[in-house]
Amino acid sequence: MADIPSASSIDTMLEDTRFIAACVGAQETCEELIAQFQKELDQLSDIGAGIQNKKRVVVEIACAPDIYTAGSGTFMNEMLTMIGAENIFGDQEGYLAVTEEAVITLNPDVILTMVDYVEDPVAEILGRTGWEHVAAVVNGNVYLVNTNAVSLPNLHVIDGMKQMAKMIYPDAYAGSKIPLPRERRHETDGQNPICRRHNAAHFGGQHRRRFCESHPWAGGGDFNGQVVRQVWYH
Repeated sequence: MADIPSASSIDTMLEDTRFIAACVGAQETCEELIAQFQKELDQLSDIGAGIQNKKRVVVEIACAPDIYTAGSGTFMNEMLTMIGAENIFGDQEGYLAVTEEAVITLNPDVILTMVDYVEDPVAEILGRTGWEHVAAVVNGNVYLVNTNAVSLPNLHVIDGMKQMAKMIYPDAYAGSKIPLPRERRHETDGQNPICRRHNAAHFGGQHRRRFCESHPWAGGGDFNGQVVRQVWYH
């Protein structure tokens, strides 16, 4: 059994991916996947490097009143930087709790939320008392990103980067040949979302959630017919 810590950068994420592939004898397949990942990453970063007026962004991992976000030294911050955005908390290290007052004072141009435990996280942000003059709220630049593609350090972060890029800079990335990831739909059993493909329950909640163990975009992958599964709990 190998204990693989959560990656803090895209480079360490790729190292972890290669390690897992080596464990199951799938190095060749792994390198093909990484090559495609790198190609798309380079396309995104090339466009991002050319953006002059960088938009200031905050990513909400948890919503008010207990806002949680990512600072420097995280792969989320690196994702934002590579697509040409500026993380308003990039001067702070790691994942951190911040106050509403801090976000309001820093006045982000764009708010990205990956919150999946409230009914409508975008409406929740737009309706916050005292946030009426925040630029992102005034201009309606508040977006829900795919939590699975943004929060899990695997090759599918490229999907999260594509999504964020086209939300933050729709014009700059409009002509790119990088398609947005397909929307992933889930049914419900009346209480919990259900993975249609694998008929496995996804349990949502503020303190705990379980992703379908078989989905590659939930942290696993299929290498040479061997399923590598990573189950994530909060």
